[in-house]
Amino acid sequence: MPESFWNPNTRASLTERLHQLTPDQQPRWGRMDAGRMLAHLTDACKMATGDLLVAPRGGPLRYWPLRDLVIYYLPWPKGAPTAPELVRRSVDDWEHGLHEFDCAADRVVQKATAGPLPAHPAFGRLNRDMWGVLIARHIDHHLKQFGL
Repeated sequence: MPESFWNPNTRASLTERLHQLTPDQQPRWGRMDAGRMLAHLTDACKMATGDLLVAPRGGPLRYWPLRDLVIYYLPWPKGAPTAPELVRRSVDDWEHGLHEFDCAADRVVQKATAGPLPAHPAFGRLNRDMWGVLIARHIDHHLKQFGL
């Protein structure tokens, strides 16, 4: 089973790696700079709690078995498209941006502990385990994008 964001050790490891990122660090692939990637991860957590509304889109990712394969097993492609709502901003104040991520990450954990999270715009309704793996893999994907 892949790592889950709900595992405190996994979450701490991902957060520690993210805090190693610097504002001038260059990506190995893709068009996002470090500030945009940090805002993207923060906004993805806000989307998972329902604090940032992202328009749903149809497609095959909503259905088994493709949904489960992508969430749990398949490698994520470099440069895969994302919701426009998740790439609209960048971080201006780096320390504040890191703090904002930490708060959003804590909130998604609290929200998931209290009850179900909203539907994902691309994957649809996910159970708690799926959300935990998806969030961890998403963060890890972007950390690798920046060599972390």
